[in-house]
Amino acid sequence: MTLRHTLLSGSMGGDVSDSQLAGALESVGLLQHAIIHLCKKSDGKKEDAIKSILDATISALPLSAGQQQLFCLARALLQDKKIVILDEVTSAMDVATEERLCMVLRNGLKGKTVLMVAHRPKMLGICDFVVEIDAGMVVGVIEKE
Repeated sequence: MTLRHTLLSGSMGGDVSDSQLAGALESVGLLQHAIIHLCKKSDGKKEDAIKSILDATISALPLSAGQQQLFCLARALLQDKKIVILDEVTSAMDVATEERLCMVLRNGLKGKTVLMVAHRPKMLGICDFVVEIDAGMVVGVIEKE
């Protein structure tokens, strides 16, 4: 399975251009990683490098657990869904990657309803509402001003 196919799973399908796919990878910080690992030689044409990356098999791109989560977020950015569910999306991320994720979530998912399960306080800062659940019961609701 290619990166292109994996990114398009569940999305608009053929209506997504290579530049949009590359843009999603770039927005989550994975395009440069893919270029380093998948482009053996480059003649300087960005379009050729992007095509080479997107046509590579997903197994050819080494991704850490945190990078796998970012890849999934790139897929979510390409989908035209009104609701996005994120479950412990930062659990395998270092602090720098988590910072990038917060920025991507703030900018890339505007206008969408995001239901996020999170334990890290940093993630709560980007939420409009925080619902605290303890032992299966809602114990608090905080609305951002």
